[in-house]
Amino acid sequence: LVAVIMAHVEAPLVLDFNEIRSTFVHNLAKGHQRENSLKIAQASVNYIRKIIAQEKYENIDELLEVLRNHLRYAISLAPTELVVRNVFLIAMKLAREENTRALIGVDKEVGNPYDSLNTLWKAEEGSLNASAAGKKMRKGLIAAVKEILVELDSSRESIVSRVADVLQLNDTVLTYGVNSSPTLRLFLENARRTIKMRQILSVSASLEDPLCPDYASSISLRDVAGAMTDVTKVLLPVSVVFPDGSALMPSGCLSIAHAAARHAVPVYGIAAFYKIAPFFSADSAAAVNAQGAIGLPVKLADSLRHRVILSPIFDVVPAHLLSLYISNSGAVLPSHIYRLIADYYHPEDLTEEL
Repeated sequence: LVAVIMAHVEAPLVLDFNEIRSTFVHNLAKGHQRENSLKIAQASVNYIRKIIAQEKYENIDELLEVLRNHLRYAISLAPTELVVRNVFLIAMKLAREENTRALIGVDKEVGNPYDSLNTLWKAEEGSLNASAAGKKMRKGLIAAVKEILVELDSSRESIVSRVADVLQLNDTVLTYGVNSSPTLRLFLENARRTIKMRQILSVSASLEDPLCPDYASSISLRDVAGAMTDVTKVLLPVSVVFPDGSALMPSGCLSIAHAAARHAVPVYGIAAFYKIAPFFSADSAAAVNAQGAIGLPVKLADSLRHRVILSPIFDVVPAHLLSLYISNSGAVLPSHIYRLIADYYHPEDLTEEL
């Protein structure tokens, strides 16, 4: 009887992995409205846990190749979701660290690949290329990946707790994309409870935007330049942060950042650790030039059917237009973003072609 019960309990663990992979990628690409980045990151971590638990691999090299293959598949079907790539690369670094830990023991310090040459040359020959058995590091790696979920869950609260470091008494804040960024919305709600703010201006497509928060005054994008004379801070949501400090933001943020620079108003980007990308992205990349539906009325769309109308989803905002990034680890200058890459990514994973 016990054997029968255990068989039913363990049955879900032997599901066809092709079905699991197809479900994950389908959830990324389904629908016309993109999920927020935190949900995408959490889904990616859960998917990686299933890969580590169910895929077959004998050593660290085979595990890394398995992760790369799944990442390539996800990128091919959802190229605009750069957060997925970031999470996979973070997991690869954890896999390398767990492999080293399994070899030298948990009580010894795991070497940092970014250490100076004077430190690295002292390592025993061949120790950096050694590999532990897959079964030996599987359990520890699953626990390490689970810690990513814990950090993801706490990242939003950590960012929201930094309100006092950004906003002061009687600030007039201009923001954009509040309803598409739960972190930004919670940040502003916490600011209203703890700081007496003069006004919050929420930029929207029209003055009758029903998605504008009750506590904010709605203005259209074309009125931003005129309203900027009264604004003291600008808060913008961030989709991806690139190593040079530039950022991928919702379409419309670039014009807001230019207006803020014209009036010397500081611009703050809200970005958690999983949005920091280790790669640069050229303007010709699919993720940057992603286009969305323009949503024109039927009669107007019919009159323009022979014309090409662009409706970009993202803007690339250069680093010089941004003042600070508010992350779960603190406030970071755009010029210092590259320093955080070593904390989350391994240099050997960044040289592999994905």
